[in-house]
Amino acid sequence: MSFFEEEAEQEVSTNELSLPDAFTAVPLAMSAVDGSIDETEMECVGTYIQRMKIFEDYDNEQIATMFSGLLEILDQQGALYLIKAAKLQLPPPLRETAFACAVDVAFADGILSDGEKKLLNELCRFLEVPEKTASMIIKVAMIRNRGYGQW
Repeated sequence: MSFFEEEAEQEVSTNELSLPDAFTAVPLAMSAVDGSIDETEMECVGTYIQRMKIFEDYDNEQIATMFSGLLEILDQQGALYLIKAAKLQLPPPLRETAFACAVDVAFADGILSDGEKKLLNELCRFLEVPEKTASMIIKVAMIRNRGYGQW
């Protein structure tokens, strides 16, 4: 069964998340797919937050509040709900960027689990990231992470 079919009837509010929340929700859901969110994965998301213009007006307290709210939604509604809510707010170019961040999070701990692989494949389709673009994003991540933990 597809990750995105498991709770198909679950309604999502169109204004549940702000644009920065929506962007962060995608890699956060990826981080949680294996049952735990580790520090390396959170640092990866933090790197994107530091570089992106949509977060330029956010201070550390606002970022912490955003993460807290997203973690609460994740805990109460689940990853599927969070990703669906994110898709409603993300324009297509930012969906690609959020997917790239999710790929980086999946590779952050040096191990790409079966659950992460499955979610990446489904996330690509669900966010409507062109297959060629998704393949390039994943290939670059694989190249960047080739020697992680091996040398």
